[in-house]
Amino acid sequence: MVHGDSICSESLQCIAHWQRDAVSAYTLAARFIQSMTRLSIFACLAIAANVPKAPLLING
Repeated sequence: MVHGDSICSESLQCIAHWQRDAVSAYTLAARFIQSMTRLSIFACLAIAANVPKAPLLING
C-alpha cells in the first residue's frame, strides 16, 4: 500500500507542476497579446497622424 501511495503522491505533484506550467504559459500568452494590442494601437495612431501629411509631402 505504501508503494501505491507514493505513486499517487508523485502523480499529484506532476499534475500540480503541469497546472503551474499551463498557468504560466497562459499568463505569458496574455501578456504577449496585450503588448501586441498596444503596439497595434500605437501603429494605427502613428499612421492616422501621418495620413493628413502625406498629400502635403507629395504636392510640396
